[in-house]
Amino acid sequence: MPFARSEATKPSPASQRIEALSAFESLEAAASLRSSQTACQRKLPGQSHNVAYLNNRFMKTPTRQEALNYLSGAEKRNPGPWIAHSRHVAEAAEAIAARHPRMEPEAAYILGCLHDIGRQDKERGIRHILTGYRFFRARGYEDAARICLTHSFPIKDASASASPWDGTEEEFRFLEDYLARTDYDDYDRLVQLCDALALPTGFCLIEKRLVDVALRYGFNGLTLPKWKATFELQREFEAAIGRSIYSVLPGVVENTFGFSPGR
Repeated sequence: MPFARSEATKPSPASQRIEALSAFESLEAAASLRSSQTACQRKLPGQSHNVAYLNNRFMKTPTRQEALNYLSGAEKRNPGPWIAHSRHVAEAAEAIAARHPRMEPEAAYILGCLHDIGRQDKERGIRHILTGYRFFRARGYEDAARICLTHSFPIKDASASASPWDGTEEEFRFLEDYLARTDYDDYDRLVQLCDALALPTGFCLIEKRLVDVALRYGFNGLTLPKWKATFELQREFEAAIGRSIYSVLPGVVENTFGFSPGR
């Protein structure tokens, strides 16, 4: 009979993180993690940004305050409804991740906050994903850069963007290749979902957000598959958190239908 550890001897997720860190990083960094067994995101020595543990590696993102500073700076450069939308995406991602067994709400908030940062350069079309990607790649925030590209593609097809392609042919080929070789993780999928839950005025039914985008940009041959993929994300996350995603997002009824329940 295979040996089975008792519950008392099974390593905790935090202990597993410490073992991995001890193997690949300095003992000083491992000691830093040991100082807080419940820590899920913290700075490593020599790094200016917090890290969350994902797939046996530490994510590269700004801190929460740095993310808010980036968004505040972007608002000064290009004010508009996209700023409030980004804040609501961040809040939705944090609320859902807080109930998810494999996710860290702080990392989810940061990535949701920054997913549209490419719009700071007044990019109105889909090219904002590339601008955001390059912005964070240049600063060493690989996971923030990644979310800038993946958030618009619940199906991994570069032609599936809501708005017409406004980049170069070379950029389109880069995007095709990037999506093809990227295995989406929980954070990619969560921000894709939350992008479809948030209007500038607040949280709403997915259907309202999808129709809002379609009325602005129209349909293409991949619109319906993209919608179906978004509803599949809803089912996936509801199964993971054991409840409706709408139950953790305040104001959905008011923002979707324009009235408050009971009035």
